[in-house]
Amino acid sequence: MIKLYLQFRLKSLLRLCKEVGIFACTILLFIIFILIGITTNAPRYYTVLLFGAMVLSWHFSRSDTIFLNTLFGKKYIYIYHVEYFILSVPFIFILLSKSSWIGIIAVLLLSTIVPFLVRKTFSFPLPTFPFLIEGSYKYQRLGRMLLPFYIIILVISSIAVYVHNINLVFITTLITTATIGMSLCIQVNPQYIFNYKSSIFFLKLKCKHAFVNAGVMLAPMILYLWLVNVSWGQLYLCILSYIVISLFFIQLEFLRFIFGNNDLTIFIAFSILLCLLTVSIMLPIFSLLSLLLTILFSYKVLLFLKKYIS
Repeated sequence: MIKLYLQFRLKSLLRLCKEVGIFACTILLFIIFILIGITTNAPRYYTVLLFGAMVLSWHFSRSDTIFLNTLFGKKYIYIYHVEYFILSVPFIFILLSKSSWIGIIAVLLLSTIVPFLVRKTFSFPLPTFPFLIEGSYKYQRLGRMLLPFYIIILVISSIAVYVHNINLVFITTLITTATIGMSLCIQVNPQYIFNYKSSIFFLKLKCKHAFVNAGVMLAPMILYLWLVNVSWGQLYLCILSYIVISLFFIQLEFLRFIFGNNDLTIFIAFSILLCLLTVSIMLPIFSLLSLLLTILFSYKVLLFLKKYIS
């Protein structure tokens, strides 16, 4: 039975990697490592809160309870214990390095108690992310998918503002931007471009979606950036962040048209653009390079689209 369970877990992991793609899996792992890394220099309760959010999200979104119950009977709870204890290992090491014995006990208690929490099935649709521009289906879909993650990030950012940790606010803003951007890099179905009346209209619509939706989805983060250090200089940084993030979303929308469906090339391009975004916020002069790159991408996409639509 244990062998069957391990084979099931391995096949599930391989199926997930195949469906999501190597590019998305790599970025997700990168974001998880950043989130865990944040807790190394953050207050101890950050580590416990992050672990609690992760283990509760995993527990209440599981769909393998019936399978495990059929395989192991009521002993499937022990499987949950093992998996949650494995998840807790990096958090325990972080807390151990801080000599936070209370934090370690809290993490172990969560790993022990969460498997016994009753999981009920709720039949209601996922809420739509509010105020997104109508017709921006990519943003609306990822808004529904990322809403739980987004709420966790907002909580972390709120705590960072409370303790006046501007670096943590900046990092959570970048993580949110990278996660949204990753979802914009999905493979393009060539058929859908025929729904647009012209290539110019397509470019204008994508730019409109990027600027409006970036303003909606990143508004709390940008507000936190200003609240953590209220000043005219910080307000300028917030406005600049909004502009370069919007340009970043436009660039990512166009990547598939320029580089096709090569995941490795897309991953390299995504990493370079994310680095450029970070540098552009810290050194505003580089925002001009981001603008020029957006114009270049727009021109290449325009040439591509003219093969299909006027």
